[in-house]
Amino acid sequence: MLSRDERIFDEASEVRERMKALGSVFDSLSIFVLTKSDGGLTDRLAENVLARKISIYAVLFRLWPALLSGRLKNADVITAQDALSFISVFPIARLRGIPVELQIHTDFASPAFRAEHPWQSRLFSWAVRKTDCLRVVSKRIAATLEMKPVILPVF
Repeated sequence: MLSRDERIFDEASEVRERMKALGSVFDSLSIFVLTKSDGGLTDRLAENVLARKISIYAVLFRLWPALLSGRLKNADVITAQDALSFISVFPIARLRGIPVELQIHTDFASPAFRAEHPWQSRLFSWAVRKTDCLRVVSKRIAATLEMKPVILPVF
């Protein structure tokens, strides 16, 4: 999983608890948290859930080579928590034949969001067309999409 939510490392956060719960449905879950600097922090959230801080530099020079070389060949799916994370893994995942899931946490098609964040809205629109599957946080967002997403449960 590629995320930008650093609350995963906060032991008291609900985000961390959701990641642990998500890990319960997988044999193992690796979470790479995009940060401005590569802090090198690695945190075991549960026996099978590992979170690691990683910079965009590290994505380009460590994660991409790992995907290309096949060291991550046992990955069943790569999930990206936003469109920016999606574009950082999409090209390599396609080359390796690994499906990519896009999570949508905001109504990127709303006029207010488009006016305030025009480039992000366009990026989401592109990512939705390219992704293999979608997860959204609400029925309202799901109703605006052509592809039928899975609606995330509220923990």
